[in-house]
Amino acid sequence: LKGNGSSNSSSSNSSTESVVASPTTISASAPSSTDNSSNGTAAGSSGRDQHQQQLALPVHVESGPAWSSSDPECPAWASCWSAICGVWASKWNHRAWLSRRSAGLPEEQLAVSVLMQQVLPGEYAFVLHTASPFSGARGEMYGEMVCGLGETLVGNHPGRPLAFSDKPDGSEMQLLALPSKRQGLFVPAGGTLIARSDTNGEDLAGYAGAGLYDSIPVNPLEPRFPDYATEPLMWNAAFRQQLLDGLVELGYAVESAFNDTPQDIEGVWLGGRFAVVQSRPQVMAACVGAGPGGSGAAASSAGRQRAKALAAAEAAEAAAAVAAVREAGPGPGVGGGSGEWEW
Repeated sequence: LKGNGSSNSSSSNSSTESVVASPTTISASAPSSTDNSSNGTAAGSSGRDQHQQQLALPVHVESGPAWSSSDPECPAWASCWSAICGVWASKWNHRAWLSRRSAGLPEEQLAVSVLMQQVLPGEYAFVLHTASPFSGARGEMYGEMVCGLGETLVGNHPGRPLAFSDKPDGSEMQLLALPSKRQGLFVPAGGTLIARSDTNGEDLAGYAGAGLYDSIPVNPLEPRFPDYATEPLMWNAAFRQQLLDGLVELGYAVESAFNDTPQDIEGVWLGGRFAVVQSRPQVMAACVGAGPGGSGAAASSAGRQRAKALAAAEAAEAAAAVAAVREAGPGPGVGGGSGEWEW
């Protein structure tokens, strides 16, 4: 998007504003503090009005691709269009077609759109569920991680990802599987865009369409074979635990940002920092403690360890109370019954 800085209001004497948007950056020049509207009310406008003025696009806006399209044979556009068409065509791949047929979903009811996104480089990629996708238990996180980008994870490439689960009851995190994906995919030199599928059948009741349709990079991703003989995820337990602890804290932070709604989160890790690529509400058939204040809501974004310590303290207090009752020995039954304890 490119703005020419012009305005259709002849009564305004505010300074010229311009907005330039590229695929990766959006910048706007804020008006000077000395600028005033023609009726002299700008100085007294509310903060909301000021934000709207600063974020408003110019009246005249050009739209088009972020590269030169004057040449119909432009290689950049040809590669982009090929990726877009490939995503649309994936509606009729074998897995997707058979899945719709099995679910009795009419072809005309499923629509495929395409999202063009910049590929974010990452040393590791992850998918994280802030509620158990198996039992629906709130606060019981389940995550998977692979070397490289998430295409090998969500695309069901051969091999297993690293898998773990974490409960908010004070118990130790469980490492369920170590990574064994045969291949990792990485961002090529110079970066690339990716055409991602987005359908109206991602989370339908009784039909999980996520992962059935293709996502195609404009420039091919770089394949590498992970060296599991030296991979820290395999052999450096301290590094692995620190990484997974940070991932769980990230999950709590994202869930908290979305009003404690369980989230399905995708992202990458690079150079000691996490980046969330997308997050959406998690769809579950059953949910234990599903409402606000469930087991997951107690753990704030800043306090995974505090939440675990609290749960451990409560468990210890309950165990001490039971031990005290046992030590006291038999006594009157509940409600003045037969004299035997009722548990």
